[in-house]
Amino acid sequence: MTDAAVRKFTSMGAHIYVTDYGTKRCTVDQWEQKATNNLDAALRIAKSNPNGNTMLVAKQDGIWALDDDAGLVAEYEKTHGPLTTYTTRTVSGGRHFIFRQNAASWAMGNVSVADEQKRELLSARVDNRYVIGTGSWAHPNNDESLPLAQYTAINPDAKFEEAPESLLAFIKEKDAEWKGKRKKAAATDDSISMQVSEGGRNNHLTSRAGALRNAGAGYDSILLELTRWNETECVPPLPKSEVEAIANSVAKYKEGPPPLRLSTLDAATPVDVSDWRSQFRAIGEMDDGPIVEVIHGVLQEGICFLGASPSDGKTLVSLSMAKSICTGEPLFGLPQFNVAEPRTVIYLIPESRDRAFRKRCEAFRIPDDKTKFMARTVSLGPTLQLDDPNLLQAVKDTQAVVFLDTAVRFMKGADENSAAQNRLLVNDVINLLANGAVCVVLAHHATKASPNEPMTQENMLRGTSDFAAMCDQIYGIRKDRNLYDNGEGPMELDLVNLKDREQIGELTKIRLAASRKGRGEPTPTSIINSTGDFLVVDKEMNRQRSVSDLLAIVKGDVLITVKELARKTAMSEYEVESQLRSANWHRVKGGKEGASPWHQDVGLECPYGKPIAASKVLPIDKPRKPTMKDAILLLRDMLAGTSESQTVSVERVLEEAGRKSITDTQVKDAPRELGVQKGENGGLYLPLKSQLGEPPASEGF
Repeated sequence: MTDAAVRKFTSMGAHIYVTDYGTKRCTVDQWEQKATNNLDAALRIAKSNPNGNTMLVAKQDGIWALDDDAGLVAEYEKTHGPLTTYTTRTVSGGRHFIFRQNAASWAMGNVSVADEQKRELLSARVDNRYVIGTGSWAHPNNDESLPLAQYTAINPDAKFEEAPESLLAFIKEKDAEWKGKRKKAAATDDSISMQVSEGGRNNHLTSRAGALRNAGAGYDSILLELTRWNETECVPPLPKSEVEAIANSVAKYKEGPPPLRLSTLDAATPVDVSDWRSQFRAIGEMDDGPIVEVIHGVLQEGICFLGASPSDGKTLVSLSMAKSICTGEPLFGLPQFNVAEPRTVIYLIPESRDRAFRKRCEAFRIPDDKTKFMARTVSLGPTLQLDDPNLLQAVKDTQAVVFLDTAVRFMKGADENSAAQNRLLVNDVINLLANGAVCVVLAHHATKASPNEPMTQENMLRGTSDFAAMCDQIYGIRKDRNLYDNGEGPMELDLVNLKDREQIGELTKIRLAASRKGRGEPTPTSIINSTGDFLVVDKEMNRQRSVSDLLAIVKGDVLITVKELARKTAMSEYEVESQLRSANWHRVKGGKEGASPWHQDVGLECPYGKPIAASKVLPIDKPRKPTMKDAILLLRDMLAGTSESQTVSVERVLEEAGRKSITDTQVKDAPRELGVQKGENGGLYLPLKSQLGEPPASEGF
C-alpha cells in the first residue's frame, strides 16, 4: 500500500516521506530534507518501511495542504461552493485539502488557527510541514485506546489544484478572528483575580461591603466604593439599583461581616439576616442514615478525583464509571461493585468534540437516553461554567452524578498552583452538591514527575494541596508503559485507591485491560470496542507477569540499580530485591568498584567472593498445570450473581481462562459439571439453584 501511495503522489508532484504505521508523528531526524518527489528515491524510502504511513510534505515547488479539523472550510464552501482539489477524509473526521503551490500560497506561509485552549482548528501547511496521506492508518484524535482507522480519498480521481485567492483570504481572516478571541481570553485570564462573572457578583460586592462596614464606613462611603468595584471587577457590572440595595442592606449591620451566603446566584434583593440561625444545624437536624454509595465499595456521595498523566486512561475509567451509574450494571462487570440505584449522569468534557466523544460512548454501550446520560463537548460551544443557571437547574431536577473532564477546564484562571483560583473551583463544586448533585467526579492531570514515582495523592493531582483536601476519594490511574511499548503492545492500567475519607472502599487496587494482543497479531485490538468495557486482569497472572518483566529487565542490564528497577516495574525496592532473591539473583554490594552486576550463583559459589546465604535463597515455584477443577472454579466465580437476563459473554470467559492457562477444552467441558446455561443473547449464566449447589443439565458451549 505504501508503494502504491508513493507512486501516486510523486506522479502528481508531491514530495513524500514515510513514517511508521499507526502513527502521525515522524521522529526521523531531518525528514524535511529527506522528503523527495523523485520516484526512485521515494520508492527506496518506501522499501525501508513497506507498511508505513505516507507523509505529503509541503515544498515551494510541490504542494501544500489545508488541514481542517473543526469543519471551518464548510463555512467558506457555503459562499464559494465546494473545493474540487484532491481531498482526504482523516481518521478523526476532518479533511485534508491538497493544493499545488503557487506564489500566493507560498507568500501566505504556514498558518495555524487555534481556539482559546490552543487547540488547532485549521492549519495551512505551506513550508516544510506535512499531512498524512490516503491509505495510511492512525488512531483517531491520537487516542491510542481507539482502534486504528484509515485515511480515505473523498475524490480519488481529482488532481492537485491551485487554491483560489478567496480561500487564502478566508484562511487569513479566520487566523485574525481567532487571534483576537485568544487575546481577549488571555486578558480575561490575566485579570481573573480581580474580576467576577455572572453568578458571583452580588456575593462579591456584599463581602467587600461587609469589610468596609467592619471598618466603620457608612452608607455613602460603602456605595461610593461599591460603585467603583462594580465597574472594575464585575463582568458585566450589576445594575445601579442592585448595588445601592447592597450598600443600604450592609450599612444597617451593627457590627461584624455580612451573614453567610450559600447560593452563588445573583440576588435581586438584600439578604434578611433576622433568621441567621437557619444557616446552621444542630446535630439532630443533620441528615441521618448510611453514606450513599453510588457504586458499592468504589464511589460514594461527595467529591472524587481521578488523577493520571495524559493518555493514561482518565476518560476511559470515567466512562466506565458513568456507564455503571446510569445503567445500574456492576462496575467492570464485578458483582461486588454493584449499583443499588441507577442515576442520571451529566458529563462535561470541553476538551473533546462530539464525534470523538460519541465514538467512545458508543464503544462503552452507554445508552442513548438523556434521562440516563447527557454530555456537553466543545462542539456545543464554550465551556459551561459550573455556576451556570442551566447546569444548576439540571442537577436540581435530576439529582445527577456530574463528571468534569478535566478539572482544569473549569478553573476561573490558568494557574493550577494558585490557591485562590483552586478555591474558586472548590466553591463551584460544593455549590453543585448543594444544588442537588449526588457526587462530582473530577478527572485531573498528574504531575510530570509522577510516572517515575509511586502513586500518591500529591503527585497524582497536579497543583496545590486544596484538591486533595477538598475531596472524599482519590483514585490514581497509571498505564503500564513497559507492556504498552509505545502502542506496540496492549494497553493495561492500574486503578489505585489513594484516599477514602469514610473508609467505605472495597476497591484498593485493580488492573484493567483496554486492549489485548494475541500471539502473531501485528497490532493490539480493543477490548472495550468488542465487549463494551474493560477486562479485569487476574491478580496472580499480573504478579507473575510483573516478575517476568523484572527478570527480563535485569537480564538486559545487569548493572541496573534497585531504585531504577522499582521505577520501571512499579514495585517497591523491597519487593524488587525479594523477587530477585526468589529467582536466585543477587548482587554483592560495597568495595572500591561499587556493587557487582546482578547474577545467579552456581550452587552457593559466588564469583564475586561473597556467597549468598542458603536461607536467603527462596525456591522458585514451579507452575502448576491447571485442571478441570480450576476451570469449574473460574466459571463459578465469573458467573456468580448472573441470570438469564444478565449474562457473561463466552469471549470474556475464554479470555480470562487463557490468562490462567486453562485450555479451551477444559472451559468447554466445565459447564456440564457446573450447570451453566446460555441466555438468549448467547452469553452464559448460572441458574440460581446451581449457585445454591443443585446443578441441572447443561449443554456446554
